Amino acid sequence: MTHRLLLFGVSGVGKTTACRSYTLRHANVLCLNAGSLLSAASHCEANELRSSSSDAIIRRQFFLADALDRQLRGCNAELVIIDGHAIIDNNRELVRVPVEVVQSLKPHGLLLLEASVSDIFHRRLERKQCPYRSELELSLEMEQERQAVESYANELGLPFEKACSTKGFELDAIVQAIRPRLG
Repeated sequence: MTHRLLLFGVSGVGKTTACRSYTLRHANVLCLNAGSLLSAASHCEANELRSSSSDAIIRRQFFLADALDRQLRGCNAELVIIDGHAIIDNNRELVRVPVEVVQSLKPHGLLLLEASVSDIFHRRLERKQCPYRSELELSLEMEQERQAVESYANELGLPFEKACSTKGFELDAIVQAIRPRLG
């Protein structure tokens, strides 16, 4: 059976880097990016997806389940980690992904990566791909991300783990902590 873990965190926290590193060191693990799946399914660039109106962002999120199912057809991985966001910053407002979208992805567990506001702020400045946000704005976004993921876990009765992403962070401990509870 393939277990699905959803890995959440704000842009710049290190989700994609941690996923790539984990899959390089563990056989039978596949890491997918929710934004890439949505881009392919909707034929839109990631920046266009992220900067759309809140209604368009929410509407497109419902394409994700079909895109994920298509991607996983014939997949023999024992673990699939989907890296994405609970809160999407479209440059105008913070848009919360509905719990129904999360449920449609059929996750077995939820993971949340956090980091210091200062670390995320500096990573985002280096990348220049994320909307510029002050440290206070990032702190508020991180709090909303945490609240959203915790509420998803509670509403859906899913196991939940969070970890602090620091330099050299690896997913091993957080995945090991949640694995016995995946059912």
